[in-house]
Amino acid sequence: MKRLLSLILALMLSLSMVAAMVACDQEQTPAESTGPATEAPTEAPTEQPTEAPTEAPTEAPTEETTEETTEDSANQPVEGAINIGSAEELIAWADTIHVDGDEYYDVTVNFTADIDLAGHNWIPIDGTFLDCVTFEGNGHTIKNLTIEGNDDPMPDATNMHPYGFGFIQCAIYDLTFRNLNFENVTITAYERHVGVLVGHCPPGSNAWVQVENVHIDGYTVNGWMDYSNQDPANGGHPIAFRVAGFIGGIWGPSTAEFKDCSLKNAKMTGFHNLAGFVGYDASATITVENFTNCHVDDVEMTFSYCMSDSYTVDQPKKYVSVFYNAADWVDNIDDFTDTDNSYSGIYFIDYTDPDTVYNPANFRSWSYEEAYG
Repeated sequence: MKRLLSLILALMLSLSMVAAMVACDQEQTPAESTGPATEAPTEAPTEQPTEAPTEAPTEAPTEETTEETTEDSANQPVEGAINIGSAEELIAWADTIHVDGDEYYDVTVNFTADIDLAGHNWIPIDGTFLDCVTFEGNGHTIKNLTIEGNDDPMPDATNMHPYGFGFIQCAIYDLTFRNLNFENVTITAYERHVGVLVGHCPPGSNAWVQVENVHIDGYTVNGWMDYSNQDPANGGHPIAFRVAGFIGGIWGPSTAEFKDCSLKNAKMTGFHNLAGFVGYDASATITVENFTNCHVDDVEMTFSYCMSDSYTVDQPKKYVSVFYNAADWVDNIDDFTDTDNSYSGIYFIDYTDPDTVYNPANFRSWSYEEAYG
């Protein structure tokens, strides 16, 4: 009997403990909840009003704001990218550099449509504001890029940055051009280095210009031809020099690399240093290894020369080439014949003798023997 009473008492004690635990859980639930405290007034009418209004409004608006921000950001460019789909947008972005002095680092300029710049005189972008910037064309085309220079000589012999004419004035830091086309480019230049992509990489720059799947179709450079080499004050005119399809000139330690690129249907005039891809490689960093599957077709280069103690009539005639002019002027055309690069329809014309047309078969730069004896 005593054993039975003990069991009954133990059972009753267990049931009372369970009931106490359930009651404890019910008391804690309103305090832990982030929603409105509907049960709190029955248990803590004096304390709950000071806690519930403080917690509930703080968290609820935060969630709504987060949802609205997410919806708005879906229409914004991806961080680190600038989306451009019209001439107006391109000019407005360029003005953030020209006018506002904004600098761009590790940014992709992403073209979302073809851009027609007809009717605009393009101001070359100052590359000192661009570092590790990629121009991603997505297969789109920039049409009717026109740069109309005046006949002023170079602005400052101690600062070569303004010397460049092209989409980018000068490359100081790393730049990448990819999957982009240019159609019908016209540049009028006086005492400038000229290239569709980059005017030049000036002395002291440290740029690696990477160009992949970029094609130029229709390119005209109106470079002044001053045969007499007169000073502008005495009736002479400045001249365009270091002219090319892609980059006018490269000074060290900068370099460039081209892959799957082409230039066709071009007419370039200038003093000398004319070529399809790089007008003059002063950096001595360019070789045939810098070109992969690149092509130059139907290009006419008209050169002139100036008489001085350092130039002879024949000498400047050797300052033109198909792909690039080397720092030592040694001929490099044959280097490309056994590669996947190609050229056709190339003509060199002496401005002083326009009836005589040369081609890569009979018109070459210095041989190794001529350059080094």
